[in-house]
This record gives sequence, C-alpha cells and structure tokens, in this order.
Amino acid sequence: RGGELLAALLFPALQKLAASGAQGGGNADSKFAGAVELSYGGLDVFFGGLEGQVGAPDPKVYSAMEAEHTKKADAKLKFVTGNYGVTTSSEIEWWFVIDPTRERLARLRLEQWPAEGDSKLPERRHRRRPVPLAKVEEERDRVNE
Repeated sequence: RGGELLAALLFPALQKLAASGAQGGGNADSKFAGAVELSYGGLDVFFGGLEGQVGAPDPKVYSAMEAEHTKKADAKLKFVTGNYGVTTSSEIEWWFVIDPTRERLARLRLEQWPAEGDSKLPERRHRRRPVPLAKVEEERDRVNE
C-alpha cells in the first residue's frame, strides 16, 4: 500500500522530467532539468515598453517629484546612506535641495540638516552643506556658458 502511494506521488513528476527531454550524460543532474520556460508576454507587450506596463509619466515633472519625495507613504521613512552614514529621509533630502533654509528646518522639526559623521568624513570642509537652489542654478549657468 505504501509503495503504491509513493508511486502515485512520484509518477507525475517523473513524467514531467521525461517530457522535458532530460537525458543521461549529466543533463538529468542539471539544475535546469525539468525547468519550465517562462513567457513574459507577446510582441505587443515588448513593443509597448515600460509605459505600456506602468503608464505614462506625469508631464508635470516638478510637482510629481515633489509629491514622490514629500507626500508618498515612505517620504518620512528614515534611512542611513551607505557611503557616509547620513540618517535622512526622502522628504528631508527634497527640502535640503529645494529650500535649505532655517524656516524649513523648523517646519521639519530639525535643529540642523543631516550631515556626514566624524567617523565617515572627519574633515568638515568636505561635508555637504545647504546651498540655496538659486545659487546652484546660477553656478550651473556660469559653468555652461
């Protein structure tokens, strides 16, 4: 009785293995033996591209970026950067670039902008510092004249 049960359980899997074309000579031991080839869609899906899968981007780029950084569910989620160990969030980083003022710090309930730690970047002159966006744009325009 136990042998019949075992055979009933193994037989479908053995049939599938045999149908896959696995042969002796190492193929049956291959990690791909009996594997099923996946299909991700037809040519219409391929030529539809990313936009066909997730939709068109928001043409209002600035407002879309602001919403992504400041209003989404994870906007206030703190993370630590891998390179310099800065503890921050998407929302904080957005305002650090767009409006790095004391007033914004107060609205974010921060005493200072997140910065690199002494152990990661001992020389303070190399650390990031808030720079008004207008000044960054002015420098960009000067360099690209």
